[in-house]
Amino acid sequence: MIPQLEPDSLALVVSGDTASLFGVDAEHPRFEKDFASLVAAGIFEYEDGILRVLPADKDEVAAHAARGFTDRAQYFAGVGGDEAVEALPWRSPQPELSSLRV
Repeated sequence: MIPQLEPDSLALVVSGDTASLFGVDAEHPRFEKDFASLVAAGIFEYEDGILRVLPADKDEVAAHAARGFTDRAQYFAGVGGDEAVEALPWRSPQPELSSLRV
């Protein structure tokens, strides 16, 4: 079974009943409840034997990334020095400060 990607929604789509999609996990006593929770949370849609795994909300992903950058900046503002510069993912190679002549 190979999921297909819906180009408009970026959802992964696969067909089959829960037993064929989830194997022995579908037999677990909590499966129906946990599966229903994922549907209620908007992570899965399952209708007429078609499972859609929905992508994360792009605004939530952007907010999460921004929080990560903010947290990282706050941490390194306290650390300072070369460790902070080395942690920047977009930094260009910089010469060592000790090699600079004035």
